[in-house]
Amino acid sequence: MRKIFLFLALFVSLLGNAQSLIFITKDNVNIRKAPQNGAVLLKAKTGMVFQKISEENGWTKITDPTGLEAFVSTQFTDALTAEELTIYKATGIMVSTQDAEEAGYEGPYMESETKSGGSSDVSWIFYGNKEGKDMKVGACYRNRLIYNNGRMQTVENYYAGQRKGWYILLTEKVDYEGKVEGKLEKPILVYPAFSNVSGVFVDYHYYPDMQDSDNWE
Repeated sequence: MRKIFLFLALFVSLLGNAQSLIFITKDNVNIRKAPQNGAVLLKAKTGMVFQKISEENGWTKITDPTGLEAFVSTQFTDALTAEELTIYKATGIMVSTQDAEEAGYEGPYMESETKSGGSSDVSWIFYGNKEGKDMKVGACYRNRLIYNNGRMQTVENYYAGQRKGWYILLTEKVDYEGKVEGKLEKPILVYPAFSNVSGVFVDYHYYPDMQDSDNWE
């Protein structure tokens, strides 16, 4: 009998968690420190995902795996259904380690920016075992800088962390071979964008999936 009660308690807990994720439904939504006129902590983009704490008077209190606690106007949010949560997983933005190596750690999640001195092309790739109990994830950040004088420079950073259901937390700086160089002062939060256009959010910054033709200009 006790086992039955424990199972039911676990089921209720999981069901509650399934109801707790919300996503932002439009661009430039204010995420505030307090409702109404609270300081703006960040501008949310369509597809950002948060964990719902509570809802009152048209405002939803939210949090995320980094410990953020803030408020967003409920009218600009929607809840992920239990069915959607069955496919909304961090593994959807990962490739195998072998595939990452074959790609030269060049990621599909990219952003290009032109500045007065030249341009930069930033890419991310996330890799590891997408099945089983091995939750370890590796990541490569690459920034290819092209200056107006023709000079080029590439900056590469490698990270390690774990996948935790719908998100990834990168907690360590590693070298090319995966050897730990040190702990990050602040973990890097990564998760798939929940929207019609594919991409990822890395610490609240959106990188489109350039394998998706809808992201081509």
